[in-house]
Amino acid sequence: MFPVAPILTAAASYASAAAVGKVVSDVVKSNVNPVTTMEKIQVAVGTTVLSATLGHMANAYVAGSIRETVETVKKFRAAKNAVPTT
Repeated sequence: MFPVAPILTAAASYASAAAVGKVVSDVVKSNVNPVTTMEKIQVAVGTTVLSATLGHMANAYVAGSIRETVETVKKFRAAKNAVPTT
């Protein structure tokens, strides 16, 4: 009944995870100035882990929001198509 939902969920989830990764990367680049090689490695690894974690959380949130929206639309459609009993 809703073949677009999985495609929409995948696209929105990817976009949200990518956006979160970009924001985290920009914040770290603006606020951290690593000097030594070890600091550069730590910043790169920390940024990757933080971006992945927040991206996963954003992905789950977006997928849940879309799932709720799809269920709401299904309920409205079912109510619209229901035969009134009078």
